Amino acid sequence: ADAFNKSGFQSRVTGYDSKAIKKIFISYNNYLTKYNFGDLHEFITLVSKYDNEIIAKYPQDKNFFNLSLAEQAKYIQQQETNIKEFSKDFDIQAELATELYRNVIFPKWSQEIHDHNVPELNSQDYQIENELYIPIMDPHNKLLSGSMNWFMTSSFFLQYLAITSNNQEVVNYNKNRYLIIKEWAERNHLYQIANATKSLILFLDNMGKPVKLLTEEEEKKQLLKRSYLYHQVIASWVVLLKIRDTQAINELAGLLECQKST
Repeated sequence: ADAFNKSGFQSRVTGYDSKAIKKIFISYNNYLTKYNFGDLHEFITLVSKYDNEIIAKYPQDKNFFNLSLAEQAKYIQQQETNIKEFSKDFDIQAELATELYRNVIFPKWSQEIHDHNVPELNSQDYQIENELYIPIMDPHNKLLSGSMNWFMTSSFFLQYLAITSNNQEVVNYNKNRYLIIKEWAERNHLYQIANATKSLILFLDNMGKPVKLLTEEEEKKQLLKRSYLYHQVIASWVVLLKIRDTQAINELAGLLECQKST
């Protein structure tokens, strides 16, 4: 399939030049009735089953399977573009949330933690702040940025939780941390910090939706790409049978035999 798609492809079979072979590859569906038997028929059956599973899961993309190979490639490219654009929008929101935390909340909060000047916290809470949140969110460290900041913060928390043997106090503090910061800011009349924390809480509460959507779209794209690859294999197989490329057909038969014996 890769060879047939290359602009510099040269035929090695008498009677079929590169242009004729590419034409067969592109219009392989026109030859399926003649060559749909044996191992190729078995493979087509498996691919059809795979395609139907995708259609059942993503009925809105049913038309993809009626497209030509060239159109399928463009369809997948558009999927990739859509994912990048959506991811870019989410990254912008995440970067704004990061800057809000680091520029508005962090300076005063980190100083209060350093001075042990937050009466609502106990020794365990201070330890969590100093060992986990202050280091990874410190703007001077520049450890993380954008959406990765918030994804990796969750990852670091899980690692920290494992180190503390799943301490329930750690779980509870992580769950309520931004609410604690907001209430601390309100009690001390630090309204800019309180409002910034409210916005951050809203962002974190809503973060799961775009993450889930991005994950689903990426999963769908990968499934479509695999289907596209399978149909390229079918098209290539049809070409080999049509032009009677004995060398390639024998090599393919050997590969199939090895696969069946494993």
